[in-house]
Amino acid sequence: MKELLKNLIEANSTADKGETESAEVLADFFGKRNIDCEIDKWDGSRTNITARIKGKKSGGGILIAGHLDVVPALKSSWHSPPFTLREENGKLFGRGAADMKGPLAASAAAIAEIAENKIAKRDIIFTATAGEETNSCGILRFAEKEKQLKGRLRGIFVPEPTDMKLVTAHKGLLWLKITTSGKTAHGSIPHEGENAVVKMAEAVGRLSGIKFAEQTHPLLGGSTISINKINGGSAANVVPDECRIWADIRLLPGQSRDSAMEEISRLLEGISFKTETERYVDAFETDSDDDFVKDLEQLAQCKPQPIFFTTDAPYLKQLSESIAVIGPGRPDMCHKPDESITEEELNKGREFYKKALDYFAFED
Repeated sequence: MKELLKNLIEANSTADKGETESAEVLADFFGKRNIDCEIDKWDGSRTNITARIKGKKSGGGILIAGHLDVVPALKSSWHSPPFTLREENGKLFGRGAADMKGPLAASAAAIAEIAENKIAKRDIIFTATAGEETNSCGILRFAEKEKQLKGRLRGIFVPEPTDMKLVTAHKGLLWLKITTSGKTAHGSIPHEGENAVVKMAEAVGRLSGIKFAEQTHPLLGGSTISINKINGGSAANVVPDECRIWADIRLLPGQSRDSAMEEISRLLEGISFKTETERYVDAFETDSDDDFVKDLEQLAQCKPQPIFFTTDAPYLKQLSESIAVIGPGRPDMCHKPDESITEEELNKGREFYKKALDYFAFED
């Protein structure tokens, strides 16, 4: 498992490099263990890999759906090369160690180890996809190609790093660019222009107190908005004719992009503005009474909890309503210099996946 993680980390899979090399690492791992797998490549270097073990019975299969891509790493911010595995005091350092090449290695190792000694009674599908960190192109492609899985799955695992907490809900994401327009003029005669920055100041004041709904969620709390970037004007003596802000909006299950946009339009009435959606991910929730979740509560020995980042889980709803996000590694290690996972965390993840697969998919 550690060797697999080493090879995955060395296979740089940032957006500019693509996922092909990482997919080939997994294909080699599964191929050496006589587990069927398929690489799906498009647009040059965007790549998914899917491995399958056919069960003796139809229906009730298990899907493990992770992602191959990682966020970029600035070498100067790390104590060692980010795409080389470094071991120190039981920790394994490298870009993707936690998010999510460590969880991929743990789940792939679990499948291989249990399949070596037992016969599958249900189908097991493992997929690692492209682009989760940017536009989720890989999971969208997988879900479209695998429509036949709908109604044939017992449940889906998304092996994000949750510190092995059972996660059944997260907020949705709406990244919005808002632009106000004005009319340029010399700074000494501002009355002859329309100041787009002043308009935006009014807009920001109104947006800061926005509530997209009165309700809260028992696990997630309320929706939020954070205005994190602003850009406007060209010089101290020029009335700006354009100003832009970028807002990070987090929505609850049941709230949509359309409902959020309606509330923004209502709140900014009287201000001339335009919007551009830069990224949108639906909120995710699996019913707490779902039988798959109830079984996992017993296997994981914990109650469902939230996370506050997004995942590919919402896109998998078209295949099954029974989805759990659970994996080794700490969420606070993601996307930062010296990202790491411990060997103990990896081992716990592998043993959990083995136990879960044994319960759901293998012969006694």
